[in-house]
Amino acid sequence: AKSKDVVGKLINDAFNYRNGKVPAVVYSSITEALGCENTEADQLFCSLQQLVKNCLYENVADRQSIAALFPGDFHKNLKDLLAKIISDHM
Repeated sequence: AKSKDVVGKLINDAFNYRNGKVPAVVYSSITEALGCENTEADQLFCSLQQLVKNCLYENVADRQSIAALFPGDFHKNLKDLLAKIISDHM
């Protein structure tokens, strides 16, 4: 992602559409912001939705616990950023 704001918007959208149909405009904004194909945008967004759902279901709200949900080989800086943004919004 080009900025923390883009990542924050992706997470907010994942929360907002976690239980419903995702409008096409959301996927368009993802592909535009990240410069990826629709298939990649769908995979990314589904993963973010699942992460948000897991955090809510497990009542995980602190950075360390959120970071522990990621695989061991996940990009550290991205993991830390995602954990920070999610914990700030919980």
